[in-house]
Amino acid sequence: MSKELLAIFFVLILCSSAAADDFCFAAAEKQYNIDRRILYSISMVESGVDNSAVSPAGARGHMQIHEWWGFSEEELNDPCFVTMAGAAILNDCFQSYGNAVDAFSCYNSGKPLSKLTYEVRRKVNTYISRVYTEIGRF
Repeated sequence: MSKELLAIFFVLILCSSAAADDFCFAAAEKQYNIDRRILYSISMVESGVDNSAVSPAGARGHMQIHEWWGFSEEELNDPCFVTMAGAAILNDCFQSYGNAVDAFSCYNSGKPLSKLTYEVRRKVNTYISRVYTEIGRF
């Protein structure tokens, strides 16, 4: 295979992967009425949009979803499933707390900002700031 054909092949693979990821964010946006830029920003902060990311605490995928949410390891290895699961969790947080700050806090820690200890609140505030910074890049 020539170098030119090999280069075209790799570009097509990268583009199809990006298109699939964009499709998943768009589908999650439509189903949960959460702007895909917010979902993408959370993914960027959680993992750098790394589909294979696994945290020291065991959270998986680009949205860093824990199995204790009731999902299997196999499901959490599917990037599109992880996008939808992250959107569902964030949607629940928005429904529970009604504002972005507490929803982002809930997504990150499981609780609204006001229910966190001082030390945890400091960490979660940093997380929230990073999410807003990413949203601002759009």
